[in-house]
Amino acid sequence: EDSRGYTSSRAWAAAEGGLALDAVVHFCSAAGLDDGAVVDTTGAGDAFIGSLLCALVRGLPPRETLRLASCVAAAKCTRLGARPGLLYADDLPRSVLPG
Repeated sequence: EDSRGYTSSRAWAAAEGGLALDAVVHFCSAAGLDDGAVVDTTGAGDAFIGSLLCALVRGLPPRETLRLASCVAAAKCTRLGARPGLLYADDLPRSVLPG
């Protein structure tokens, strides 16, 4: 774990012909919910990926990107259906979505 609170590792894979893949994997804690708070997980993955893309476009660093995606996906799980639990940017505290 580094000073920013996440772990990185590099994976190398070489294919015939000299192609190589260089990847960095980031691990962060997921957003937590109280027992019984999860009502429906439908759409949680879409909420996570959509929020992840939003954070990447905004230029957030990996830790903040994962925090945002995790919080939005967790909030979605507290309501029934794929869309009702989704948060708007204005609903998020600045600690989760700065600026």
